[in-house]
Amino acid sequence: MGLIFYLSSLPKPPIPHLDWKNTDKLYHFLGYTALGFLVARAFLHTSPKIFLGSPWIAAVLLVYLYAASDEWHQSFVPGRTSEVADWGADCL
Repeated sequence: MGLIFYLSSLPKPPIPHLDWKNTDKLYHFLGYTALGFLVARAFLHTSPKIFLGSPWIAAVLLVYLYAASDEWHQSFVPGRTSEVADWGADCL
């Protein structure tokens, strides 16, 4: 989460730009796929008493909420925009 927050704080993140449309959606998808995997893995290794339901559902909801807060955060960074399509790529 810290790396995503840091990259979101930069007006122009140091990531390679590919020569096709919507490259940023690919980076959103890859970053949040990794985050989702790590959060789910962490939740699966905690005590199941913490969760009322499935740790998988808790992990998905946490990552969805973090993605939404990240898009909101980007709306305050000069040179960055907040897009519902980016949040959709995060949630995939």
